[in-house]
Amino acid sequence: MTRTAKRGAENKKRHDASDWSILKSKTTSQPPRDKRKFSSKDKQTSKWNQGNRWQKARTGEEELLHLALHKEQRRERRREKRVKERQIQKVCFKCRLPGHKVEECLMNNSDEGTGICYKCGSTEHSSSACKSNLPPGKMPFASCYVCGKQGHIAKACPDNPKGLYPMGGGCKTCGSVEHFQRDCAEYLEKQGIGSTKVKLISLEASVDAEDDNDNEPQQEKKLSKKKKAKVVKF
Repeated sequence: MTRTAKRGAENKKRHDASDWSILKSKTTSQPPRDKRKFSSKDKQTSKWNQGNRWQKARTGEEELLHLALHKEQRRERRREKRVKERQIQKVCFKCRLPGHKVEECLMNNSDEGTGICYKCGSTEHSSSACKSNLPPGKMPFASCYVCGKQGHIAKACPDNPKGLYPMGGGCKTCGSVEHFQRDCAEYLEKQGIGSTKVKLISLEASVDAEDDNDNEPQQEKKLSKKKKAKVVKF
């Protein structure tokens, strides 16, 4: 195998220097460059992306997975937006400003008893989760935001004639302003939804034992019937 030495730069033929007038004429006669902007489609098909392995077309399963992930992200963003809108629409009963509840209000005083159970005064639970046996509507530890007195809440205040309906109106069934129609006793009776009574079960007893006790009267009636003797005539 024969090897040949390449000619270096020092062995190249040197030319005479060009005149400035010739160089100036070349620059003026050169056409302007195309300054158009490449679109995203041109960039994807350009030579720079032809060899990029990350820009290859997705398969059918990858495309479906990508669309499902995109839909899930959009659904999550919409859910967060709805939660934020509902939070903004909430109005504080104390300062009447939107964006927070009474427990988070900066105008709360320690004497008003906010953040406690209105029935028993406990700070470990709310009045909706209280197990104290009090008549409905009686809240001795509640403080009214209208008159400032204790013993009732704003919807049952005598100085608040509109109750739960600040824009006017009332329950469509009985006309009361102290409850909504969904909580009205007359409305629930008309719909056939009555108050159910639940029997208390002792710690030692089981639910199956209670069910057996319910069937005891029927069993006693069956046992109380005397069987008649069969008479066979020949």
